[in-house]
Amino acid sequence: MAQSKGSPASKNQTGNGLEKTSVIAGGTSIKGNFQTSESLRIDGEVEGEIHSEKKLVVGKTGRVSGKIFATSLSILGCVEGDIDVKGELLLGSTAKVDGNISAINLIIEEGALFNGNCSVKKSS
Repeated sequence: MAQSKGSPASKNQTGNGLEKTSVIAGGTSIKGNFQTSESLRIDGEVEGEIHSEKKLVVGKTGRVSGKIFATSLSILGCVEGDIDVKGELLLGSTAKVDGNISAINLIIEEGALFNGNCSVKKSS
């Protein structure tokens, strides 16, 4: 977990000052739609729609089949489905994305694979 710079009293932190992050570990498979109000890291497999109100990370071993709606998204693994991000979308060098993406800020690292349409939105 990353240490947060803000006050430990903010609602996305535990009492020890660390940001709350749920993890779907490698070797774990989940089918179904879900939403989270906290940060989420996916190193396993998810089939279904994901709604994340905070940061979502699809790790190198992570695989998502379904639509993703997030505030911030970093992809290092594989995503098959449309993506809608309210803020920054990072496609890391190991990312493989097959679907349409929409974000306010898009960063694509060398080596990332992307097949689909892209829309960069104005911030509101």
